[in-house]
Amino acid sequence: MGKALRLFAVLLFSVACHAQIMQQVVMSGAPATGAGNFTLVQTAPSSVGCSGSTTCSIALPSSLGSGHLVAIQCYMTSPVSVTSVNAGGTLVPVFSTNSGNNESLWSAGGYIYPSTSTAGPIVVTATGSIGSGSTCVLREYSVSSGAPVLDWAHASFKAGTTSVTGETPAYSGTNDLVVQSNNTNYQITTAVSGYTDGKFDAANGPGWADQLNTTSTTAPTWTVASGSGSAATNGMAFATNATPCTDELFVDWSGSTSGTVATAALANSSSFGMTIAGASFSQGFGWGVSNDPMTAMTYQSASPPALHTPVRICGDGLTHSGSTSFTMQYNFATPVVEYLHYGIPNPSPVTSYGEFINTTYPGSDTQNHDVSGVGSTLNNFVTLQVVGNSGSPALQIECNGGSGTTNFSSPVNISGSTWYWVTIQNNPSTGGRFSVYSTSTWSSIGSGVCTASGWNTNAADTFQVGQGGGTGDFPSAVIQHANVRLNPSGVYPLVP
Repeated sequence: MGKALRLFAVLLFSVACHAQIMQQVVMSGAPATGAGNFTLVQTAPSSVGCSGSTTCSIALPSSLGSGHLVAIQCYMTSPVSVTSVNAGGTLVPVFSTNSGNNESLWSAGGYIYPSTSTAGPIVVTATGSIGSGSTCVLREYSVSSGAPVLDWAHASFKAGTTSVTGETPAYSGTNDLVVQSNNTNYQITTAVSGYTDGKFDAANGPGWADQLNTTSTTAPTWTVASGSGSAATNGMAFATNATPCTDELFVDWSGSTSGTVATAALANSSSFGMTIAGASFSQGFGWGVSNDPMTAMTYQSASPPALHTPVRICGDGLTHSGSTSFTMQYNFATPVVEYLHYGIPNPSPVTSYGEFINTTYPGSDTQNHDVSGVGSTLNNFVTLQVVGNSGSPALQIECNGGSGTTNFSSPVNISGSTWYWVTIQNNPSTGGRFSVYSTSTWSSIGSGVCTASGWNTNAADTFQVGQGGGTGDFPSAVIQHANVRLNPSGVYPLVP
């Protein structure tokens, strides 16, 4: 029956990358062929500007211009994300900029195209208390022509060092704006040559840096003035002639050999997009394992489908089609339950994921066995399950959490030893939903919902592959997972 997700992580929020139309602004300077030129209009604030509430107020030297690109990067002492800005438009939080660690150094960012001129102060709202001593920096850019889109975004955690190197950009455009930030607990000096830079606290970090109209892939380096300090760094890039990137985690389960047991390091090495560098599940991001060794979960040679449409992932700037030779396999016959779990950095109110699955599960076994799931450490979650239904193997979802009633969707019958794409959404306000797709026609063969009775509404902070709890039933069957997409914006249906 219901199994609680025994997981913990920091919170995440994020939504999908997308572009909005910008008004043309005439400026001096010749843009690269087919690409608009960016010009910095203003940076604010000039000092630490947040008081520890759920908002950060930024006083502006001058009003924000209608249609300009406004990049916002926040340096916080709590694991929260930005959700909105009172600047006459919709803030797009960029999940791939979320990073942090257990030294109370957290970073998150986003962008907005104000639809009207805004005088300020600009109030940035977060998903929770940002923590005392936090800062949000706002940088406004005009563009000579075209509508800029998000071209790249990445974040990581750096352990104690005498210098801090930012993120290495990856571009599809030819004339990019790149903005970087560094949240450290020691005083910093300026960034390397080639970046304009600034800082907001004479005693400690953080700092920012940017490059305009560039194809350089050099990362900025900040020198720590005294001692050594850890840092959460992030960067975003924009261009008017870029291929927009997708702001999500992609896992292809590659980089191993058939029969190798699952480990956190191997899972991290086959994951792209979200924070991985310096990751530790105990710090709230990256992969972790429930047991050691993970005898029930192994890498296996197989022939899963590639993604129907390749995705260009923000975190590495590369286009991924997925592995067609490797899977992650769970053996239900192993008399112990196991799972891999990924800690999602910072909160996401609505989260979705999709994956290819293939199982030999017998239709005669009517126990509910977990397959994968996404949810909160405070017990709201949606779990994909395999179960027998009228003699056929079937898929369903379970909604459970808080003090309410466990609920299940209607089952969708599938065929054994056949690849399917399954897309799942967790919305703490309304419940869960899923749909199963044929990989030959790419049409849905069935779907279902379950309600959120008694849930708390905490955002999802963990993604799980495997079984989160036991039934005492160990059928002679396996299930294989391939080419996972975890989307913090909650896109549904998340099709391959």
